Amino acid sequence: MNLNTYRVGERINQDKEIQKNIGKIIENGYVECEDCQKDFLIDIIIENSIITCVMVNNKIKGYIK
Repeated sequence: MNLNTYRVGERINQDKEIQKNIGKIIENGYVECEDCQKDFLIDIIIENSIITCVMVNNKIKGYIK
């Protein structure tokens, strides 16, 4: 399980072989609110190993009710 913290605009740490083969990808992330502990999923857009956009995924509900 990867628990690194990143911000939009930062380069993600990846294996060098993966970095040279990446274009634009969408990954999923799991988030829990620090205040209310509700959870939700996010879509993370990564272009050339840099996080360019993060948005809430409203199609899939979190696990905590």
